[in-house]
Amino acid sequence: MFETTLPDGAQIVVRPIRPEDKPLLVAGMERLSERSRRLRFLSGVDHLSRQQLAYLTEIDGRDHQAWGVLSDDEPVAVGRFIRGAGDDAEVALTVVDEWQRRGIGKLLLEVLAVGAEKVGIRRFMFVALPENTGIRALLARFGVTGEIEDGLLTAYLDVSSVAESLPHNSNRFSEGRVGRAGVVT
Repeated sequence: MFETTLPDGAQIVVRPIRPEDKPLLVAGMERLSERSRRLRFLSGVDHLSRQQLAYLTEIDGRDHQAWGVLSDDEPVAVGRFIRGAGDDAEVALTVVDEWQRRGIGKLLLEVLAVGAEKVGIRRFMFVALPENTGIRALLARFGVTGEIEDGLLTAYLDVSSVAESLPHNSNRFSEGRVGRAGVVT
C-alpha cells in the first residue's frame, strides 16, 4: 500500500484488493458510465453478481493480482492481471469516468508489472474493444498497437518494458515485503 499524488495534485491511495472490498467494487461499478462498463466488460454489464465479486476480490496474489485506487475512501480504479498459459497474464484496468485521463491507468500498469516480474510473468495481454481509446493510448506509450480481429483489439506488452519505464527513484511500490496475498505491501 502506498499514497501518491497525481500530476494534477490529487491524492490517492493504492493498495491490494482484499475479500472485504466487495462493497467498494459495487460502489465503483455504480460510478462507471454505461460506456465505461461496456469498454471494461466488452458487453453491457450493469452490475456484478456474487460470483463475479468473489472472483474479483478473493484472489491468490500470485496468478491473480489486483490493486485498487481510493480517493477519500471512495473507489477510483482497479487494475488486475490473471495468469493465462505459461508466463502470460491478461490485464484489465478500470477507472471511474471522472478520474480517467489522469495517469491512473499507467500507474496501475506499473504496479502490476512489478508484481508480475516477482511471480515470473513476462508478457501482458490486453483484450479490448477497438474504440477503447484509453487503453490504446496507454499501449501506444510503449510502442504497442495490437491487432483487431473478430471485433476485438488484442495486444501484447512485455512486462520488462513497463518495468524499464519506471523512474529510477520510483521505489514506492517496487520495494517492500511480499504480503499475505503475495503482493508487495
